[in-house]
Amino acid sequence: MIRPSWISPRIGQFILVGGIAASIHLGVVVYLVELYSVSPLQANLLGFFVSFCFSFLGQRFLTFRDSNKSLRASIPRYFIVASSAFALNETLFAITLHYLMIPYYLALGVVVLLVAVATYFASKYWAFANV
Repeated sequence: MIRPSWISPRIGQFILVGGIAASIHLGVVVYLVELYSVSPLQANLLGFFVSFCFSFLGQRFLTFRDSNKSLRASIPRYFIVASSAFALNETLFAITLHYLMIPYYLALGVVVLLVAVATYFASKYWAFANV
């Protein structure tokens, strides 16, 4: 398989795991909003918690599998990274919904992609960094 030279295998794995986690997140939000009339911001919180479980396992055991940081040390650190990313996500999502007046699913898709970049670097250099 040919890939651009700037995409390392680790970045590719991060994108794969993050993409699946983002799809889970978005799917939970759309499901709750459309079928149960949950507000988009409340559904986003639930989507975060569901996707966090998948994301942690995928990032720890695939993307950053060479980390020598214990699970006991990496779970709280990754939770801080993910929670900070979620806070940024929720803030940007609320601002986007309020000011840009675009459909919630488009707003969330854009926000999730933007926040993923910061999450990668925080994960690589702090949550799963070798001791």
